[in-house]
Amino acid sequence: MAEAISKGKIEHVLKDHTYARIKNTINKMMEKGLSEPAEKLLNKKSFFNPSWSEQKVIDATNKAYNKVLSQGLTNGEHTVEVFGEKITVYLENGVSHSAYGGFKLTLSDFGF
Repeated sequence: MAEAISKGKIEHVLKDHTYARIKNTINKMMEKGLSEPAEKLLNKKSFFNPSWSEQKVIDATNKAYNKVLSQGLTNGEHTVEVFGEKITVYLENGVSHSAYGGFKLTLSDFGF
């Protein structure tokens, strides 16, 4: 039976690693003139494919999590391919703590 990542962890993934949600954060930072902190935030994160819906991100995250578990891996960062994209899952004792895609975004991706 497939495992599902907890609702709280999925919310973290959506908030921190999807284009639509980080766009709100970047817009607010830029409105306050915080371009350097916005760039730093983007530099330290990786994102799912910006064209993916939240549901596709959730599906990809759960598929990646289950792929990693099926390989017998329970700790650390592990990258697998789902829907043609590389997804990295971070696990501790078999529990997913985060997941993210391989896209790096810059301020220009948000129109700045």
